[in-house]
Amino acid sequence: MLNVAIIGVGYWGPNLVRNFMSLDSCRVSWVCDSRQVRLDYIAANYPGVRTTVQTRDVLADSRTDAVVIATPVETHFDLAMSALKAGKHVFIEKPMTYSSEQDLVLLNLAEQSGLKIGTGHIFIYHPAVIQMKEILREKRIGAPYYAFSSRMNPSPSHGHVEVIWDLAVHDIAISLYLWGEKPESVRATGASFAHKDRIDVATVEMFFPDGTFTSHHVGWLTSAKERCFFLAGTAGSMKFDDMLSDKLTVTGPAIDTRLDPEAQKGFIFYAPGTSEVAKLPACEPLRDECENFVQFVLNGGVMASDGTLGHSVVQVLEAATRSVREGGVLITL
Repeated sequence: MLNVAIIGVGYWGPNLVRNFMSLDSCRVSWVCDSRQVRLDYIAANYPGVRTTVQTRDVLADSRTDAVVIATPVETHFDLAMSALKAGKHVFIEKPMTYSSEQDLVLLNLAEQSGLKIGTGHIFIYHPAVIQMKEILREKRIGAPYYAFSSRMNPSPSHGHVEVIWDLAVHDIAISLYLWGEKPESVRATGASFAHKDRIDVATVEMFFPDGTFTSHHVGWLTSAKERCFFLAGTAGSMKFDDMLSDKLTVTGPAIDTRLDPEAQKGFIFYAPGTSEVAKLPACEPLRDECENFVQFVLNGGVMASDGTLGHSVVQVLEAATRSVREGGVLITL
């Protein structure tokens, strides 16, 4: 049984409370937030759970094995450091921190202390993304050429986070998971239109050692919501649209006789490949992510969104932000 304390129950934290409490191998020992009104909400919905406005109550409790951090990103590093120094395993919501150097400090301390770090990249646990990884492994669409995504929200999240850190973080994590490696370089363009203090629309490109690349468009300047990820391969393509009920479509190779010398004798045409809707299991990705972290701590093994992945994502986010600031230059990782 893993005793987990959750720090931060604003927008996302209550979802973590609900999912960790649903696991047989986990018990939520504390819920912490600086706002008593949020703790009152938790107490009303989860009677019996201990609450506190002081993080020291959480860290001083020897019965607490792990700390889940769901606070603004600028607080992640200090909270995670305090938890690791107190001998607690750590789960940090995305992005891991605002600095890849801070990530390394946390990873090194965790390794020295025999502790685990997990990060909250929920789309790694989405059945469509897991199926895409399996399709690539089986080479059902051949080897990847490139990927393109569009992720847009009508408005930004609270605080001062920029759109790259708010939205592109998801598609960067998906791409790193699918490719299984970090890119060699990153380039990004963006602008501040409606939000003068921060970038509110951007395109982030990642270039991999084998010549493949991914491109991710993100923005808050829309009245619609988009969640689309397309990947083209040498023998077909696949498209994950999280706004549709049929979320993952796999398409075989197209037919094109226009350049076939034999076709000149008859009817010349081209047509798209045959599409098939993938059958996906019904599950809650967040619950699977929480379960993966619990088993990662209790039994070792692998966590798909561990601290190493979280660090790689932050490296790309840093490079993309720097690229925008410097006029879209290519940044080598």
